[in-house]
Amino acid sequence: MNRPVTTVIDLRGLDCPKPFQKATAEAMMLSPGETILLQIGIYPQPLLDYLEQHNFSFEAESTTEGEFLIYITAQEDSIQLSTTIVQPPQS
Repeated sequence: MNRPVTTVIDLRGLDCPKPFQKATAEAMMLSPGETILLQIGIYPQPLLDYLEQHNFSFEAESTTEGEFLIYITAQEDSIQLSTTIVQPPQS
């Protein structure tokens, strides 16, 4: 993949469900067009299903060491966290 990567996140060696939790939290913070790269020791099918359901694009590559590189890119229509700013009441 030739897209510029915003952040590289190493999830290797983490116990479940931490890789899923960290990856989804990071993906939800992406702006449209931003890409993150995950390094992970197992093929993350539940994560890929989640990303597909939330309209993120992704590519998975295997390494010669048997690990995986997952590139996640937020799309314009990706379901992301929104920030609501609550203004204090005017006195």
